[in-house]
Amino acid sequence: MTATAHGLVLRATRSPLSGLAFGIACLLVAKMGLLNYDAVAQPSLFLNADSALYYVFWYALGHASFPLLRRAVPSAGFAVAGVLATIGSLWLYFNGGGALLSLLDPIRPGPMHNLASVGLGVAMVAVPIVANIGAARALEEIPVVCEVGRRTLVLCGTEDFTKLVLSQLLLVFGLKLQLIHSLGVTMYAFVALCASALLVGRLLEAYTPAWLGLGKAPARSAAALGADEASARPIGDAKTA
Repeated sequence: MTATAHGLVLRATRSPLSGLAFGIACLLVAKMGLLNYDAVAQPSLFLNADSALYYVFWYALGHASFPLLRRAVPSAGFAVAGVLATIGSLWLYFNGGGALLSLLDPIRPGPMHNLASVGLGVAMVAVPIVANIGAARALEEIPVVCEVGRRTLVLCGTEDFTKLVLSQLLLVFGLKLQLIHSLGVTMYAFVALCASALLVGRLLEAYTPAWLGLGKAPARSAAALGADEASARPIGDAKTA
């Protein structure tokens, strides 16, 4: 319901900033104590509409930020921002956000604490987003990475299957894969992605392109082709004919 209201605001104003203002208003209602209860932790309205007031802010923020990101990414200074964001993301990954959240301890619990936590949350979300964009820009010239990225439809259907097959193939040779660290899980998932996109994806494109929506267009009749040629002729040629 709140998402529909956000869409109506965008439809009426044609302005992402108006949508963001609506999202901020929803956030204030949800987090400033106007409902006399925590709408996020204990939603009470039908279809959790009170809880959605909080989450619609994030949708509105993303919608309003996207045009700014599109203009900022091609600039030379974005590379510096991408490097700094990558360092920040690595720190967050290995240390978590507890140290940053502890900065809010001096603020007494209440509306101001809630708003401060939202602001800190926006910063913690923005850092990995900028880091991902920076990494994508750095890797966009590598053909293999681009090929994997273009085969997202294949990955959706075969990545998990490929992980299972790879582990079973190792068992055939008497090897047992034990992933005891999150970094090892990430590396194994990356290998599965590459195998799924480059091996399975290429096989599907070569032998079953219709499964990927790459089948040839249906042949058109001679009459239809003739009509297309006639409509494409200049007016003078049509009169001469």
